[in-house]
Amino acid sequence: MNRLWSGGRLALLLFVLALTVAGCVPSGAATDTGWTTLTIAGTELYAVRSTGEAVALNLQGDGALIWRYPLETAATGPGCGIMQKSTTGGEASLALGAVFSPPAVSDGLVLFGSSEEKLIALDAESGKPAWSYPVDSAVIGGVAVAEGIAYFGTVSGQVYAVDLEAQKPAWETTYTTGDRVWSTPLVDGSRLYVASMDHRIHALDRSSGESLWSADLGGAIQGDIALYHGVLYAGGVDRRLYAIEAESGRVLWKTDRLDSWIWGAPLQTGDMVCFATLDGKVHGHSVESGKPVWAPVTLQGGISAGPARVGDSAVVGTDEGMVYLIDLEAGSAEVLYGSLPEQQRGGYLSTITVHDDIVYLGSSYGFVVALDPAARAPEAWVYPSPEAE
Repeated sequence: MNRLWSGGRLALLLFVLALTVAGCVPSGAATDTGWTTLTIAGTELYAVRSTGEAVALNLQGDGALIWRYPLETAATGPGCGIMQKSTTGGEASLALGAVFSPPAVSDGLVLFGSSEEKLIALDAESGKPAWSYPVDSAVIGGVAVAEGIAYFGTVSGQVYAVDLEAQKPAWETTYTTGDRVWSTPLVDGSRLYVASMDHRIHALDRSSGESLWSADLGGAIQGDIALYHGVLYAGGVDRRLYAIEAESGRVLWKTDRLDSWIWGAPLQTGDMVCFATLDGKVHGHSVESGKPVWAPVTLQGGISAGPARVGDSAVVGTDEGMVYLIDLEAGSAEVLYGSLPEQQRGGYLSTITVHDDIVYLGSSYGFVVALDPAARAPEAWVYPSPEAE
């Protein structure tokens, strides 16, 4: 098998195809519970683990558990969205399904979309289900929240705006792209930006959902995009990175064709934009011209998530369980974590979060890993502890 599709990306593709063609996972098929995705709000880390549960961890208590929403293994067979039996005894509990993007925290809620064809809201304080909002198909990308409205897309190409207080549509109708939406929308003032597999970035009026412009990038855009100082950065199957004027949709520049797809959101730092490709390479290009600043840095394993800034470096994880620090000035890499047997926690496919110079990652095995790049032994803590699994 092509190494680019090792880890969870091939599973994600096959899983979404099953949802699209059959409407659910066929009887007898293995259930894909997604990736381990996380976000930080204040002193708490919220994660939806690949094991099918959501947790809140205390960052001031070395990752101590605040709450968990535990579920037994998801049901398989005909019919999607099957309620799962509560592990605490009581009534049936809400199935979280497969989750591939970090949750959003807003209005006292932890929000995420899933394969269950729902926007799911958990109470941020207790972890108990608050409500769920049914949509037309599975949600792969994340949720953007602004002024009490949640924005997200589905694998059918629909873009939703949901009023969190009323739990009702904020637009008269959903916006329809020409293909699947796997990415997380971006909010910028009165605009909403959505990337789609229809080769386009769509700019929408955030209050009405009406189209303002769309830009064709020549290939499907399956991953997340980024916005810095009025410029959108996006790449995908076309194997180029594009810089797009957010006001008009005008393409400012594009890179030469690269060797592989771009999946994660690019990172702008100073006069350089840093991004990764699925073949395990990290690139640094000029913000002004799009030309390379240094030669691509090759890492061990494919890269799904974009780089995250930590200090004067960028941090990148790979699907082979390696975590690297990238020297942004020199264009060189240093192994931070993953080279020793006791550091093997699975692959890192989802978005990395950095808070107070500590790096937080979710692994394909369901671990949440906290790393201190300044420490001789970088592992600050792991949830759950390997002994507890």
